[in-house]
Amino acid sequence: MSQGFFEYHIERFREKYPVYRNYQNYHIFTMLCIKYFFFSEAGTAFDQDAVEE
Repeated sequence: MSQGFFEYHIERFREKYPVYRNYQNYHIFTMLCIKYFFFSEAGTAFDQDAVEE
């Protein structure tokens, strides 16, 4: 995978969740992973507060 793929998804995440706008890319990548692994099941909403903790 190219780096552009990750940068694209990091920027989309920042747009969708403005509270994370000032976070470093590696923090956003970690949050994307958490979102994928823990909040991807049907009916499980992404909880911004839980992820920050």
